[in-house]
Amino acid sequence: MDFPNIMAPSYPLTEEWDDISLANEFEDGSQQTRLYRTRSRGKWTMRWNLLPQADYNTLMDFIKNAVKFKALAFNWTHPLTGETHEVRLLKAPEDWQSPLLNYWQGSITIGEV
Repeated sequence: MDFPNIMAPSYPLTEEWDDISLANEFEDGSQQTRLYRTRSRGKWTMRWNLLPQADYNTLMDFIKNAVKFKALAFNWTHPLTGETHEVRLLKAPEDWQSPLLNYWQGSITIGEV
């Protein structure tokens, strides 16, 4: 299942990556480091400042009915790199507002599975 074809998010696009290493510091200031996971997973927050009503309806239908909030994974293509990632919604959409008639603003956060 693919993320719906709606208006691109506003910028900046927020991106975070898991730190897959551990570091122990000793009394003399030296460190011992090691990996504790095999791969780093990405997390992105996408915000729309003026999402048209039709795109908002498409996005909310996708979240509520297609992927059932966090229940199902979907394919998302990064708008800057063109890379496709298998992701899921990390939390329910919050703080969506309609600043103008027929337009919405808000954000969603997705993360790699």
